[in-house]
Order: sequence, then structure tokens, then C-alpha cells
Amino acid sequence: MLVQPQEYEGPSGLTYRSCSFEKAFDVYHMETSINDTEIPSGVQLVSIPHIQEPPIKTHAMICGWSNISAKIWYDGINPDLELLYDSYHQLALSALINKSKYFFHLNQNFFDHSTGTLCLWAPIPLNEKKLRGILQASKTSASWLGIKTLTTMAIERYISALEKGGFTIKSKGEPFLTKNINQ
Repeated sequence: MLVQPQEYEGPSGLTYRSCSFEKAFDVYHMETSINDTEIPSGVQLVSIPHIQEPPIKTHAMICGWSNISAKIWYDGINPDLELLYDSYHQLALSALINKSKYFFHLNQNFFDHSTGTLCLWAPIPLNEKKLRGILQASKTSASWLGIKTLTTMAIERYISALEKGGFTIKSKGEPFLTKNINQ
């Protein structure tokens, strides 16, 4: 079981830890400015059909860690319209580069249309050179929505790859906690 308490040192974090949850990994808030608005050569963008199976067994969620991969996927690909209170526009695309398929979705912030969030899934093992091309394609796609600043949340394992793609760490978020419930 994987959870993210509202505050690690607050009531929710203390409650989870008293129930034997342990720290799994830290989460970092990152952002980048949208400057270059060209799709890199060799990257092809394609819409994602609503029947697309979640790529959670074949791809790693590189960024978008506001929740677990499957929940983020379903919210981005098949959003519940009643829950779209904090998003103005959404765009979900797959990106093909040299026979590798990536998936990403963008949400434009409802109150500040110049900002948006990125969630991205990459095939395993991670190819950082291809990932940089996909990050550029996602930034270009964000510019189509009028987004000037793109934010995301990432775990430590992918920070370096995202920094090479132009993202910078803005702050450290609350960590995810885990517990094996099969014991």
C-alpha cells in the first residue's frame, strides 16, 4: 500500500507511521519555463484512445507524482468531469520517437492559465536522450494551451533526467509512505 500524508510530521503522517507505514521516497516540486516551442525532429505526437490500457507495467511514471501512477493515468485519460474544478484545459498525448512510445498529459491551471502541470510515462529502461526530446515535445504542447510555466512533481530517481530536460527543483514535498499488507 502506498500513501502520501498531507504532512509527514503532522497528524496524517504520524497516524500512518503508527500503523507501520515507512517512508518509501521523497517527492520534489519542479518547474520549467516554456521558451522553445518546436517539436523536436523525430518525435511524432498521437492522441491517446480512451480504451488505451494504463502503461503502468511497461512504463515508469517520470513525473506527475501527485498520486499513484494508475490514478494519475485514469484522471488524465478519462477524467471525471465533476472533478475538473482545478483544471481549465487538458491534453493527453502519446509521443513516438524511434519506435519508443511515451505518454503524457497536461493540465492548465484553472485560476492561472499561464501555468500547467505535466505527468509523463516513459518506457523502461529509461533512455535520457529520448526523454529530453519528449520533454521538449510536452513543453511545446503546453504552449498550445497558453502555458508559460510547466510544473510537476517527481521522485528523486528522476530528478537528474528532468533537470537535463530544463526543469529545476522549487521545493521538497511530503514523502510517500509504504506498507506491505500481505504480511
